[in-house]
Amino acid sequence: MLDKDLPLVRLFWLEIKPEYLKVFQDLGATNLSQSIQTEAGTLTMYSAHREDSPTACLVFEIYKNEGAYQTHINSAHFQAFAQLTPLAIHRREMVKLRPYIVQEKLTPLYQVTPNQQYLLLTKIKIKPQAIKVVKDHWISQLHHLAPQTSHYLAADSEDPTSWYFLEVCTESQPSFSHDLLDLEELAVAHATQVFSADILVSQGGLQLLYRDI
Repeated sequence: MLDKDLPLVRLFWLEIKPEYLKVFQDLGATNLSQSIQTEAGTLTMYSAHREDSPTACLVFEIYKNEGAYQTHINSAHFQAFAQLTPLAIHRREMVKLRPYIVQEKLTPLYQVTPNQQYLLLTKIKIKPQAIKVVKDHWISQLHHLAPQTSHYLAADSEDPTSWYFLEVCTESQPSFSHDLLDLEELAVAHATQVFSADILVSQGGLQLLYRDI
């Protein structure tokens, strides 16, 4: 599979001004729900907040390709949401990701109200010479993961030593072992953040295993 054939993946960290939190959540729910219902190329959209801070938000999005992304950002529902963001967002950070492993549940997901699910995001800084070893470890571990969860492994498009592992699950404890990353010769650092899910929508069934590094 060539890079041009890979889905487009984006990860956002947002800090919302407290006085705009409610309207931001409402418009965000409309944007995500209409996107997954009306845009065939919008594959997955998750929104969550940090457990200790409702204004610290995480957004994860997957599009079939660049064309699908352009369709989304030019839609009426996104434009309505975009008009609010300069007022409501205090800080915004975006990472363009290169996906390596995607393992989603087969059925579509449509949860547009806060629910008892979590997004567990592990950020890993890997030593360049260890990337293949760690990647192969992740692939082997996938066979042991719970089938009711969805998992995503991707690297920063601009920094191949920065990796992200995202897990969607019903518990705030990861089902995936990162023990290998404790070895000094492989990883510089890794840390997991727990986010409470607000909106989880996806077409379902997205599967990707991209071995070439």
